Amino acid sequence: MQKKILMAEDHPLLRRSIRAICDSVDLSELREVGTCRELVHELKRGTYTHLILDLTLADGNALDLLEDIFHNYCNLRILVYSSMPAGIYGASFRRQYGIQYISKSEPAPDTVQQLLDFLQNNRPAKARAFDAEHNSFSIVTQREMQILNYLLLGWSAQQIGDKLDISPATVRVQKKNILEKTKTANLIELKELARLHNII
Repeated sequence: MQKKILMAEDHPLLRRSIRAICDSVDLSELREVGTCRELVHELKRGTYTHLILDLTLADGNALDLLEDIFHNYCNLRILVYSSMPAGIYGASFRRQYGIQYISKSEPAPDTVQQLLDFLQNNRPAKARAFDAEHNSFSIVTQREMQILNYLLLGWSAQQIGDKLDISPATVRVQKKNILEKTKTANLIELKELARLHNII
C-alpha cells in the first residue's frame, strides 16, 4: 500500500525540511496543512496512512483534536513533532495512545532518523526515555493536559467547558485532579510549577 502522508505544521521552514525528508522515501502523496480547521477537513476528505502533527497550529492547539483523531482514524499512524516539553508530552502520548513523539529541540540527525523510521513503519532505532523523566506533570492524563493548557491561559471553567464541549463542573473536577496530581494548592502554584517545567 502506498503511503499517503498528512503534515500539520504552520512553520514554512519546518514544512520544507519535513517535505524533503518525506520525498527521500519516495512517497505517493504528501499534503500539508497549517491550521486545526484544515487538519480536520483534510482528514475527513482523504484516507491517510501517516500524520505528522505539530501541537501548536496557526488557529489553535491540536491537542484538542488528538483524542478524536486517534479514535476516529484507527489505521492512521501518528507522530507528534513539537516544541512542547518532551518529558511531559512524550511520556503522556506514549502511555495513553502509543503515539511516537519527537521534540523539535532534538539534534537534526536524530530527528531525521526518527522521521524516516516513522515513515517506513520501522520501530524507532533510538528508544525514547520519556517515562524515566519523572516530574509533577508526568501522571496528568491527556484530557487533564488539555484543560491545563487553558487554565494556564487564564480561561474560566465556563470558557474551557464551552471550548471542549464539557460541563463547567467537569472542568472543575479535572482542575481539582490536576492540583492533586501536581501537589499544588491553587492556580498560582500550578502556574509557578508549569513555568519550572517550561510548560509556559
